[in-house]
Amino acid sequence: MPKLLSPRTFARAFDVRAFGAKGDNSTNDQAAIQAALDAAATAATTEGGALVVIPPGKYKISSGLLVKSDVTIQAYGAYIFAGAGNFEMLRNYEGGESGYTGKSRITVLGGTWDGKGQSWAIDNSANIMAFINCKAITVRDVTIRNVASYHAIEVQAVDGAVIDGCRFEGFKDNTTGTMRVFSEAIQIDVSGSSTACKNVSVTNCYQGPAEDGSGLGVFGRLVGSHTDAAGLFHTGIRIIGNTSNGSLDNSVQAYSWTDSVIANNTLLSPGSVGDGSCIEVTGNAANVVQRIVIDGNTCKDFKIAAVYLNGASGREIRDCTVSNNVITATANTNPAISLSFANYCTVIGNSLGPTNNRGITISGSHFNNINGNTIRSTGADGIFLSGSAQCLVANNRISDTGWHGMLIGATSQNNFIQGNYFRKCGSATHNTYSGIQISNLANNDNCIMGNRIQRGETGTGHNAMRAAIEILGTTPVDISIIFNSIEGWAEYSNTAASSTVTTPQTTFNSRAIVTGGEAFLQNLVTDITPSAATANQHRA
Repeated sequence: MPKLLSPRTFARAFDVRAFGAKGDNSTNDQAAIQAALDAAATAATTEGGALVVIPPGKYKISSGLLVKSDVTIQAYGAYIFAGAGNFEMLRNYEGGESGYTGKSRITVLGGTWDGKGQSWAIDNSANIMAFINCKAITVRDVTIRNVASYHAIEVQAVDGAVIDGCRFEGFKDNTTGTMRVFSEAIQIDVSGSSTACKNVSVTNCYQGPAEDGSGLGVFGRLVGSHTDAAGLFHTGIRIIGNTSNGSLDNSVQAYSWTDSVIANNTLLSPGSVGDGSCIEVTGNAANVVQRIVIDGNTCKDFKIAAVYLNGASGREIRDCTVSNNVITATANTNPAISLSFANYCTVIGNSLGPTNNRGITISGSHFNNINGNTIRSTGADGIFLSGSAQCLVANNRISDTGWHGMLIGATSQNNFIQGNYFRKCGSATHNTYSGIQISNLANNDNCIMGNRIQRGETGTGHNAMRAAIEILGTTPVDISIIFNSIEGWAEYSNTAASSTVTTPQTTFNSRAIVTGGEAFLQNLVTDITPSAATANQHRA
């Protein structure tokens, strides 16, 4: 148990038993606890800070408790539960607050707070704790159980909140038609006075199914937002070191956040009902979400994606970093990391695989840096560029992909593919996929430079790549393919009669398929046996 605060730390300390609370599991202790809170609020106003102690015991309450400014509640070892009906068990607001002017500087330490949501009538719902229009809120070492439809903790229009070392166990969507699969254990919300949150930290917390026998499951999300207002952002949000053990929807929903960090979390099995990404970053049409750092997370068994930067035309995402995440899944239907209308972002140092779909997809996104990632055992392409320009894809290690190692798709242009290592790509079907394929719908001026492509094992039981580098059709022009090292093909094959391959003073890659009069310069090939018909193509 954490060290208890000394009453001497505060101007006054109030034990709820002195106000008649029994903690005997049957007496309604609501009035006694509220009396202690009111006395503490009065003392805090005149003397500066007061402590309310709820000793170990089982305290039934019949309606919500109101806590006011400069009050600390210490409830280590206490079990506080809703006796009947649905209500917010603890709140700081009375109505009419705006901005950050409400009751502030409130701390809740310890205790198990049980909403008993499993027994609520259909369509009844409430938060367990709610802090609105205020500053300096701390909730630490608290366990919240059995929530129906809403949230364990509502943080609405708060400047400075710390939620640390808490557990959120048990949730049910209590709505007709299951309309609340998005409900977060912790919601970071905009108030009716159009005030956003800032400087909110959620650290070392756990979200998962009930462990007390109630039978309730996981929350919609560990933490996130699902409402906003045009031009408003939640800023300075820090989601660090938490565990989400399953969720109905996404694990973390960074909706209209900016200048925020999501790091070192363990996010497992999201999406049992809803979307199912570990981390989704998105916003509304009036907000450009930017400067989100997603670093060092462990993402497993997601249904959609591990990290989804989900922009759209007119609401792009900018300047985000996705780094050092460890990602595995066997049934995901979308790429492990997906950038959609996300510009000036960096995806670096991630470890992906095995995964059921593509490793990384960059769609409608420009000026991005995809660097130093390890991608292995993907069900589809290792990296896919679609409708994207001015992206650098460099120093990635890509192996054992089901489809192409990298696919440059429709309307992608002016991208630079450099220094990547491809091995054993296209394992889904023999002689079908390539190390790098440039689609016939791709645009101009893509550069393929300094990559190493190894075919990998061949023969019975091994599905090998068709080509190291493949350009389809005549649409892509001005493609630069230089200084690549390609290993392991039995012979050079040029399947298109109209192709022109120029290889001055060098050897050229075996098994390249080209259709468009492109020039291939300064490419090195090893471990090949040229056929007599093409031996001149392999002279050093």
